[in-house]
Amino acid sequence: MSMRNNPTDNIENGNTILIVEDNVLLSDAIEMMIKLLPVKESLKKIEIRKATDYESGVVNILEIAKRGCLDTVILDINLGKLDKNEKKTGLELGVLIRKHTPKTKIIVFTSHCDELRINTILKSIKPEGFLIKDGNTDHNKFQEIVLNVIGGKIYYSDAVVEVMHKKTQNK
Repeated sequence: MSMRNNPTDNIENGNTILIVEDNVLLSDAIEMMIKLLPVKESLKKIEIRKATDYESGVVNILEIAKRGCLDTVILDINLGKLDKNEKKTGLELGVLIRKHTPKTKIIVFTSHCDELRINTILKSIKPEGFLIKDGNTDHNKFQEIVLNVIGGKIYYSDAVVEVMHKKTQNK
């Protein structure tokens, strides 16, 4: 499998994955898990880009959208501050992704597990994948989820499915 991290490479014939995570250690771990994905015909070339906050996420999204296709985003909801007065989150970034690159597959990977936040994310972003950072997902499961979402499948963790189920019961 060929890995490309050089942003000047042509990305039109590969898969571009953007990791938006403010925890650098976790971002590096996600990158390593992606690099260790089993070789598949559709994943021969992968470009991995990383952003640690809202602002660098916007720069990456707009740059990639101009020159190719942003295939998948692994998106944290809690991100660093843009400036002293306003904190932008992955929620706003997810909405921006849907606006500028609507075919991009989004995997939300967050520690937020309250019903209101989950429902807001589902309604605003409509992610193809939704994982809660609760310690129940090991690296093998994470890789399987990423591969499935890249392949066009939907994956929501049990906690997310439970919230969705509660919402439909309350209607």
